[in-house]
Amino acid sequence: MTQAQAVQETAMPSAAVEPGLTTQEMEDILRSTYPEMIKKSSVEIDAELERQYHEALDAIGAWQDRLAAIRVQIRHRLGNAQNAVRADGTAWAQRRVYPRAEYTVPASTVDAIYPVHRK
Repeated sequence: MTQAQAVQETAMPSAAVEPGLTTQEMEDILRSTYPEMIKKSSVEIDAELERQYHEALDAIGAWQDRLAAIRVQIRHRLGNAQNAVRADGTAWAQRRVYPRAEYTVPASTVDAIYPVHRK
């Protein structure tokens, strides 16, 4: 059995993603189930999952751009004010300005997905 076949046989099927669990709970389960990566191993990902991934990335980009533009409008409206309020006077948002000190990120294991290229 090749290394890739061994990985394929142990890979969690998509049906094992339990409904009702949060994304963080699933991430924790996957990290404990597969704590290490087998170098130079491969598992086939179906075209629909790849399509969904890229569609989500595109949507995030579009929404991040829209959110940034809306934040600019809000900051413009705020001017030097600290608080944004609704027409009835209730608080809606608060601007906070503070210095951020340099810091060091503690050691940890990064487990991330990086697309190689897009079709």
